[in-house]
Amino acid sequence: MKCRTYFKLVLGLFWTCTAIFVEPIPAAAVDLVIDTDTGIDDAAAIVWLLSQSDYPVNILGIGTVFGNTSSLSAANNVLTVLDATRRRGIPVAVGAPEPISQPLNAGPLLGLRAPALLHGMDGLWQIGLQHPHAARDFDSRDAPTLYRDLGNEHPGATLLALGPLTNLALAFSRYPDAMRRYERIVIGAAAKYGGNRTPSGEYSLWQDPEALNIVLSSRLGPEIIVLPLDSFQKFSLDLDDVHALCDKGRDALKFICPALTTYVGNQLGPLIGRTRAWIPDVATAIYAMDSSLGTVQSGLIKAIEGDGIMRGHTEIALTLLERITLIASDSELNRLTESIFLDPSSYVAGVAGLLTREPDNATVVVDIDTQKMHELFRRAVTVNQD
Repeated sequence: MKCRTYFKLVLGLFWTCTAIFVEPIPAAAVDLVIDTDTGIDDAAAIVWLLSQSDYPVNILGIGTVFGNTSSLSAANNVLTVLDATRRRGIPVAVGAPEPISQPLNAGPLLGLRAPALLHGMDGLWQIGLQHPHAARDFDSRDAPTLYRDLGNEHPGATLLALGPLTNLALAFSRYPDAMRRYERIVIGAAAKYGGNRTPSGEYSLWQDPEALNIVLSSRLGPEIIVLPLDSFQKFSLDLDDVHALCDKGRDALKFICPALTTYVGNQLGPLIGRTRAWIPDVATAIYAMDSSLGTVQSGLIKAIEGDGIMRGHTEIALTLLERITLIASDSELNRLTESIFLDPSSYVAGVAGLLTREPDNATVVVDIDTQKMHELFRRAVTVNQD
């Protein structure tokens, strides 16, 4: 009886000490580098990243690229958002002003491009123009060089790409060893079933499809994760959502709320005619912090280059049949067909040869948990008034 009582006392003491001295190990912070063409959804994504406390993150640096606005205006917008979040210590580098191969055409009178319809003349509906920054405020390096240095200094970092991939392609071309030190590159671009620049081309990718193909060709490098339009369009807001967020918004969100309201309203207008406005870069940023919020498949992606009507169209092969038909020429498909009748074993070998010749080059996010993403976004950017 005494032994049993003594045993219970020792066991109780053990669990008490365990509860006191054994604390849960905190999640390791994600080292994050951001490449952005800072329009309104980019700004909302950066505000979320800097406001949220659910996921430890070290934002090491931010580079800008043409896209929603010029690369210089995008850099000014980043600094403007960093001012609003009181995080000016993050280096901001200006990157590529134009695509790798194709000219960047603009309107003849104001020098504007189509993204101005959603993002305004400066990318933030004049908020950026109202908060100009001097050249000395930007990092002295260009964006690809910044990515080189951060890749070498922080091996295993994640690179989050929210715009055209020109900076990444240039960095891979110039500094392949440094770029291979990144663990993941999370890209919000491309489309499997339909686009938003042409009927099949997603806008960021359409602007520089050559860049995507360069990045995807970087074999044995970081994992390339693509969150295409088919998935990121599921994270959406209407004007009631925006008003509810802005009414309770933290200062950083309130700062961009006028631009966000216009951005959402213009998507719901008669020209675009959506019932809910897409906020692509917020979805991409949240996924980069928590991959459990997406369903993924390994895939083979190819982008159509050039200046024809199919520019920026992406083929995203996820099934065996899609892979075979994307890789094989017509004559190869004909030979495979005949082998089924003449020598089935050679058919298997032929298919294996095709898949070996062009293995999968990306992880594709085919679905996202929009409810959880909305909850995370709302919790980070609003003040709890309950």
